[in-house]
Amino acid sequence: MDERPKCQSCGRLLEVGIYGTNTDESPSSDYCKFCFENGDFLEPNISQEDMMGRMAANLIDNEGMDRDQAEKQAREIISTLKRWNPSASSGQATDN
Repeated sequence: MDERPKCQSCGRLLEVGIYGTNTDESPSSDYCKFCFENGDFLEPNISQEDMMGRMAANLIDNEGMDRDQAEKQAREIISTLKRWNPSASSGQATDN
């Protein structure tokens, strides 16, 4: 399994230029800029199912996976991320 840091909301790999920001404008070690800005989620009401659907669509479009494989992988990844799995974190969205 890939151990590189990934956004704990959408699963995107975190790398320079992709990190979101905390309320103090420092980079978030947990979330990407597409999900998290100034200490808040950009889409606070998105459901886990919708996030899985987005990831599956991305895997189909960009990785060439078939739908079943993409949906299975999206479900496996998203269900382990802090935003969607309360046991994966202390429940805090920021790391400052």
